Formats: sequence, structure tokens, C-alpha cells
Amino acid sequence: MAKFCEMDEFRELNIGFVLDEGLASESSEYKVYYAERCPWWLKVTCTGSPGHGSKFISNTAAEKLHKLISQTLAFREEQRQVLESDPSKTLGDVATLNLTIIEGGVQVNVLPEKFTACFDIRLPPTMNFAQFDERIAGWCKEAGEGVHYEFLEVV
Repeated sequence: MAKFCEMDEFRELNIGFVLDEGLASESSEYKVYYAERCPWWLKVTCTGSPGHGSKFISNTAAEKLHKLISQTLAFREEQRQVLESDPSKTLGDVATLNLTIIEGGVQVNVLPEKFTACFDIRLPPTMNFAQFDERIAGWCKEAGEGVHYEFLEVV
């Protein structure tokens, strides 16, 4: 691309530059960097024993969801530490993971049979996607029986 920008054909196009996509900015400054991360939108369903809220019921969907969220947020913190500890890294060099939706329950005194959680994950192209998929499968397995995941979008 750099060589093309130096050619007469490029100059004749009479353009400067275009920002196609970027991050939202909280100020009037916009950070520009070269990176393209792949969005993985993940939906996890946790099923478990339903019941009345007055009892200690084991094997609940909430317990499984708690384990899953703990694992995912630990990964998120790990990636944040990688970014903050190395000044040469940019946001495009690490994965981001954010819990965006939790659904479940019908009323305050009833333990639901099911919870679902959605995550917006952005993976750098340098990450091994197959290994990350295995990592997600491991999180779900560790959370317990009745925990399943699907991708709403993978690019």
C-alpha cells in the first residue's frame, strides 16, 4: 500500500485517508492504530435444578453461571494485564471479553431452571482460534453439566 500511495495513480485519486471503523472516544481525540480483531459473540446457556427460593438447592443454573462468569472475567483481567504491562502493545494486540447480557428467572422467590449469558469477545488475528474455542469449551465443562454454548457470530 505504501508504494501505491507514492504513485501518480494514487495522487490522481485526490484522496487523503479514510477511517472505516474505530473505537469510540470519550474526548475529541481519536486513536489510530493498525489492527483488526475478529468478533466472537458467544451465548452460553446454563441449566440446573429449579426450586423455591427458601431452600438450599444444589446444582442450580446460577451456580454454574457464577463459575462460568468467574472464568471469563479472569481471562478478561489476564488480557488487560498483558496490555497494561507492555507499552509496545495496543488494544489490537489483545483479546477483549465483555459480559453484555444475562437473562433468566421469572420471579424473585423462584430459582430458575435456566440462565443465559452473552459475551462480546474480540480476538486478535495472532490468537490461535482453535485453542480459544477449546478454552471456551473447557470453561463450560468446568461450570458443570447442562452448560452449553453457541456462537451468535464468528468472523
